[in-house]
Amino acid sequence: MYNICDLNVSLSSLAILHMDRKNYYLDGKEPSDFFRLEPHLEIDAYYHNIPIETVESYSIKIDNQQVTLSEMLHKCHTELLSVVNNYQCLLISNSFSDRQPEIQPLPRILEWSDKKPKNYFGVSHLGSLASIDCLEILELCLNEEEEGILLLGEQLFIEQNRYRTGYLPLSDFAMGLHFSKGHGSIQILQIGNYPLAEYQSNIENSKIHFSNIIKQIYELVSHQHQPKWVIVQNLFGRMEFLESDLFFIRKTNVDQNYQSSDVWYTFTELLLSGKLKKEEKILIISANRDLSTSFAVLQFNGMPLVSSFKW
Repeated sequence: MYNICDLNVSLSSLAILHMDRKNYYLDGKEPSDFFRLEPHLEIDAYYHNIPIETVESYSIKIDNQQVTLSEMLHKCHTELLSVVNNYQCLLISNSFSDRQPEIQPLPRILEWSDKKPKNYFGVSHLGSLASIDCLEILELCLNEEEEGILLLGEQLFIEQNRYRTGYLPLSDFAMGLHFSKGHGSIQILQIGNYPLAEYQSNIENSKIHFSNIIKQIYELVSHQHQPKWVIVQNLFGRMEFLESDLFFIRKTNVDQNYQSSDVWYTFTELLLSGKLKKEEKILIISANRDLSTSFAVLQFNGMPLVSSFKW
């Protein structure tokens, strides 16, 4: 049922880009890049059985310039390059298409960056599970003391794709995580996944089933590790099951689901709270709306570098 493997990588630094909704602008009936958007608008109109002119799309503009997911990820990548020495692997994961789909973020970022890794990969359609599942790929690409960067990001330019009844809305984000092989500040001890939960007929059943999955994962990892803290994907918002001292619930942007960066977003708040003690273990659990689930056991050995900025 659960696939589990031990890892030997450590998180050394993070870069987080927060998107300010004040910089979101509703596109007109024919935005300047309509020829790029039109296929997406047509697909969305067909899927929802609505006229194409009723599909709302938004642009993010910084200093009056349109910003795509590639620029968002590049900001995080540039921030991390200043602390990377033996750069061997770049991994980028996004599940929704970029606003400029003819060139995906990976080749753009390689072109824009002076420092290039030996190995580079793009990963798609993992959704929130990319936050954890990508770590195994990174470890396979790194030898001892080599370093890699994982970039996670999404920009949902079609507004209605954020929403599903009963679940928190999906938010745009970009995050970079800098890892090294071996011992480090935040050691990744173990990862695992539960590929796909049974389909749930209604939202209340989904919440109950998700609670059961969390319990099973906690019991499973507790045989070898004793997590002091548990962080869970912010799928539903408030859940009574999570209201115990074991679970760390973030206090900022509690009404948003940051998809593949959500558990890392919450983990960063825990880091900065000063509550962690050396060698304490943290269980993080990522999940998609279909309740496919991944988890990781982390060990706190010291503070990583944290950079945070807003657009």
